[in-house]
Amino acid sequence: MATTRLTGDFAEICDCYTICPCWADDTPDENHCNAVYVWTFDERSMVEDHDVGGRSFAAASFHGVGRGSQSVLFADVALPSAAQRALIAAFSAGEGTTLGEVSKMLGTVVSSGAAAITRRRSGGEWEILVEAQGIRLAYAKGKPAHMDGRIDPMTLHDSALHHELGLVGPAVVQEMDRFEAAVSPLPGGPVAYAGRAGMVARFNYSNRRRE
Repeated sequence: MATTRLTGDFAEICDCYTICPCWADDTPDENHCNAVYVWTFDERSMVEDHDVGGRSFAAASFHGVGRGSQSVLFADVALPSAAQRALIAAFSAGEGTTLGEVSKMLGTVVSSGAAAITRRRSGGEWEILVEAQGIRLAYAKGKPAHMDGRIDPMTLHDSALHHELGLVGPAVVQEMDRFEAAVSPLPGGPVAYAGRAGMVARFNYSNRRRE
């Protein structure tokens, strides 16, 4: 039986305002949502016995009311091709599999491939960059959002996406300085915004192994 054990840091960035309504199982702002999701794996993470520790996986998605969800998936180009294929298969395998709820949320996969996925941190700020063949597909820059000058950032607990995405612990609300995405197979066209929605949390799929 092949082992899939994935833990690490998750980031969601989208063009909704403040906090994406999907976290409350509600309709996206303006009835649609362009989003980028990035999973960065802890050391010793495995997918179908392939070591993916320290690497990342990204998805660019379009969610529209009455139109379902469509996504383009990107495995870290630094991984061996077999590990890339295993990650793409795991994230798109459908219900009843190791990442069934995640793949259900991502919807129809219209394209997949490899990309350079970079996640940088400097103090409280962070940046994410997804590039393929010299083309910038997605970029985001943000930092934890604080309310009324409080020391601790705003968080969500036990939200709808905690269950759908296998998140553990608090999801930290982000103040987004910049969000850009240009993934041609998806509806909606390129987006470039400041001050939109972002969340950061931990994920754990280690208890969702396929039997």
